[in-house]
Amino acid sequence: MNKVFFFDIDGTLYEPNVGVCESTKLAIKKLLAKGYVVAIASGRSYIGSKDIADELGVSYVVCDGGNSVYVNGEIVHQCTLDKDTCLSLITLAKEKDIPYILVDNEHYYGKKRSLAFEKVHPWIDYQGDKAFDDVHVMKLGFDVDKQQSDYLDKHSDVNMLLFKDVMCLVTDQNNKAEGIKECMKLLPESEIIVFGDSFNDIQMFEYADISVCMGQASKDVQKHANYVTDEISEDGIYKACVKYKWIEE
Repeated sequence: MNKVFFFDIDGTLYEPNVGVCESTKLAIKKLLAKGYVVAIASGRSYIGSKDIADELGVSYVVCDGGNSVYVNGEIVHQCTLDKDTCLSLITLAKEKDIPYILVDNEHYYGKKRSLAFEKVHPWIDYQGDKAFDDVHVMKLGFDVDKQQSDYLDKHSDVNMLLFKDVMCLVTDQNNKAEGIKECMKLLPESEIIVFGDSFNDIQMFEYADISVCMGQASKDVQKHANYVTDEISEDGIYKACVKYKWIEE
């Protein structure tokens, strides 16, 4: 049976001070040379995943925590935020003159730029104002101070994340297994192998045929995987691929 490998990005393929380490690049190259399909399964947006996918020669990208699937740069599946929930939050924000932005997988939109949002999501660029119905809304953000943050919390019944000075309603980031299922509809029946290191990787660990957790992950994450390899900085991906004989050393 063929094999499809899904790799998380942050803490698995990539670390900030190093990028993608050479042993990981070599492992991916060897997997592709054997005819296996290599894919990404990340919590990042597509634009935040694209450069790494391109660097590694990966065509299949499950992103936004599983809510979007891209193949060769084209979107083939997407789950957006609920429209009514978003519009009720926007109405609430307007009552207090709280600026808001709409975010898709590649850009963000609003009446003016959000420097606070750009600090947290530097790969997503500003594209001016746009009507709600013209955006595939994956995140709804609000530039807030502490008082405004408390106001939105108190008067809404949805859970939002606070990124420094930006509150965001985001799509469910624990959908990686669902994104993998959508991706697999486009591929022949195959053994599914996943690599990850974080809590939002647990769902795909439990769905996959074989799951590999990076060594620096917490014990609470590790216990859900079939195998715990070495840390990302210690060639964990390459070593796991050799152990399972997916590649030769």
